[in-house]
Amino acid sequence: MRDREETVWVIFEASKELPGVWTAHCLTFDIVTQGDSLERARAMVIEAIVMTVNDDLEEGRDPFDRKTVPEDEWDRVTHAMRHGRRYESLSPEEQAMVTCLISPMTLRMPDAHAAVDEIPVPPAWQIACFESMPPSRISSH
Repeated sequence: MRDREETVWVIFEASKELPGVWTAHCLTFDIVTQGDSLERARAMVIEAIVMTVNDDLEEGRDPFDRKTVPEDEWDRVTHAMRHGRRYESLSPEEQAMVTCLISPMTLRMPDAHAAVDEIPVPPAWQIACFESMPPSRISSH
């Protein structure tokens, strides 16, 4: 059986209340995690995605049959795609000012019954936002 590849979308946002803390929200599976840095938030959400997908596979479920977030959460991705810039094109000074990243990640599943052990990092590209995003209607706290 051929490998299956799917894209999962994650929004990373800097906390306004806690300096240095980033929230990661995987819209595809509606998973929310956080970390004390962007790198830690990325690692935490990847770990949560892998665990969720593997749990579903062990139970014989297709992880992509899960209910995703409401449409207005996906509108936030559209907003960022229209108003943001590619993160890797930013200067280090600009990168330090980023408050939100939109990141597609490729999830590779070897076959319908094999466990997923990693998600390639870093993602192929990320969209950085400097202006405020429309507010999330899903609380991350």
